[in-house]
Amino acid sequence: MRPYETLTPKGQVRRLRAVAEAAIGRWPVEVARLRQFADATSVTYRIDATDGTRYALRVARPGAMDLAQAAAEFTWLTWLGDHHPDLGAPRPLPARDGRLLIPVSAPGVPGPCHCALLTWIPGVTPGKTSTPADHRRLGALMARLHDAAEGFTPPPDFAPARWDRVCYFPNDPEVLFEPENAEWVPPARVPTLMAAWDRCKAALEDIARWPGQMILHGDLHPWNVHRVRDRLRPLDFADLIWGHAIQDVAITLFYLTERHDFPTLRDAFFDGYTAARPWPGDGGVDGTWPAIETLHMARSLMFCNYIVRALPAYRETLPRRYDRLEAWMKRG
Repeated sequence: MRPYETLTPKGQVRRLRAVAEAAIGRWPVEVARLRQFADATSVTYRIDATDGTRYALRVARPGAMDLAQAAAEFTWLTWLGDHHPDLGAPRPLPARDGRLLIPVSAPGVPGPCHCALLTWIPGVTPGKTSTPADHRRLGALMARLHDAAEGFTPPPDFAPARWDRVCYFPNDPEVLFEPENAEWVPPARVPTLMAAWDRCKAALEDIARWPGQMILHGDLHPWNVHRVRDRLRPLDFADLIWGHAIQDVAITLFYLTERHDFPTLRDAFFDGYTAARPWPGDGGVDGTWPAIETLHMARSLMFCNYIVRALPAYRETLPRRYDRLEAWMKRG
């Protein structure tokens, strides 16, 4: 059997199926069908049970799961399910031994891999075909999540990531400017990019001192919701963070900035959010845009760092990201 680390990404996913097949037996579910549904930091499988119920089985890639982050995610989802079931968020389900997160091993996979079973969220993902109506609903959904978060009292052991620095996840060390990665960043770009990093770092430290910190989805965009008729339901809370509402807003808008219809989608999102809750910050979108754009640049730097550290296949996207960061610095 070939070592796991020598397999192609598709080969690794195929091998992880053995983990999924071993894991599902830890829950009281009689499986009729197991098939892959999504592939990201974790691989998600749709489980069709013999009684007709559907579930989502999430298998974390080897070494990709931060246990404190996962515990915070499941604490939040359980609380949401108990107090705001109308939001339609997925709910983690206890295994036979009562645990929500189970370490599972399989031959040929360095492990264990941590697995979780969640309720299935029906519908379709709007994704790149999302419309202004979808973004109005997305704004309203985020506002409702923020309303819910204001009523949540974290338990003492609640320890999600905090967006108070550029690379804010525990397993994402800052490597972009390390000497061994010099080939990834042309020397002529380094001074400007380091200055951008310092500016974003200062801004994030400042935002961390603002009042009104709460739990945030941390990755709510058109690929992380399902549309059911005229309603959106949230998915994938794995990137949840402790921070300020404007940071959640910035993450959502970050994914739209390169669309030709960005102004229309941004305004639709603003309308949906403000119909349910005041916009975070003063002056509406225009008044908060400098802060939002700074957060966009921080997120872009984080992605550059992540590509250098773990995603060399996306190397060709780095020059475009560098160009945007340099243009932002020139605008001041």
